[in-house]
Amino acid sequence: VYVAGTPTSQLSDIERTQIRRTDIGFVYQSHRLLPEFTALENVMMPQMIRGLKRSETVKRSEEILAYLGLADRTTHRPAELSGGEQQRVAIARAVANAPRALLADEPTGNLDPNTADHVFKALMQLVKATRVAMLIATHNMELAGRMDRRVTIRGGEVVDTLGPSQFFGEVALLGHAARNATVRAATPVRLLVLPARSFRSLIGRYPAIFDQVVDVLGQRT
Repeated sequence: VYVAGTPTSQLSDIERTQIRRTDIGFVYQSHRLLPEFTALENVMMPQMIRGLKRSETVKRSEEILAYLGLADRTTHRPAELSGGEQQRVAIARAVANAPRALLADEPTGNLDPNTADHVFKALMQLVKATRVAMLIATHNMELAGRMDRRVTIRGGEVVDTLGPSQFFGEVALLGHAARNATVRAATPVRLLVLPARSFRSLIGRYPAIFDQVVDVLGQRT
């Protein structure tokens, strides 16, 4: 399995952790912010763990939070933020290290419809501005319909693909999970959506799929 051209099978645990830290961003259904830290500090944290200077992390974190409409909420702790604000901070944290790929599991699943729509628009705007490759798992077909490309998986098989006629690369995970039914194309798109339940089931059945997804996304951003 290759991530951004690097064979992960030849890496140590520390080196694989480094790839996850720098090349992949994660957005969860729950924000998972550190409650004792402010919004700004939560976004700074992964950058400081990466080894960046504090002054640099402050500047970048403030810029990302401002871009997401949170310039006046940087000193607030998670408990002092609304659900939508918490999730936007989580999104800011996920892209703080400028990852190659962003993996999101039901990023608006815990929000009411109006807040979810606002957060989703902010996420889309940020993804398009940074041109990071993003993979979303969701069972919300209304949100899925807004994606550049949608792949539906049922029972471990690809049953439907909708979107641009051309798709980036050769998606090894789909070829493996869908009984060698690979998806091929030539030009990049930024977004891919899978039903959350099927995606999580697929990951459980085929642990290597996760790394293959990152391989495909990482090499084509």
